[in-house]
Amino acid sequence: MYNKLRNGVEHMSGTNLNRIKNKRMQKNNTSGVTGVSFHSRKGQWYARISFKGKSHSLGYFDKLQDAIDARKEAETKLFDQFVSQTNKKKIIEV
Repeated sequence: MYNKLRNGVEHMSGTNLNRIKNKRMQKNNTSGVTGVSFHSRKGQWYARISFKGKSHSLGYFDKLQDAIDARKEAETKLFDQFVSQTNKKKIIEV
């Protein structure tokens, strides 16, 4: 599997690596953490993550910190492994 540069943006397996590395928080974020929001109907915090075009629900949590921990764990499992693999691969121009 090779990293590919398309229009100056590094991709691997169809994933924009710069988007993972430089993800910004949305302006309307109230939790202070990307992928964590308050679900007012349930009265709980909701954690989610998207990767390779798929959205993954991490669950509902009574405590904000539990939702943050779930999100950080998912980031580590998905993003860190993926990004570290890409740094070992050969980059080719397309």
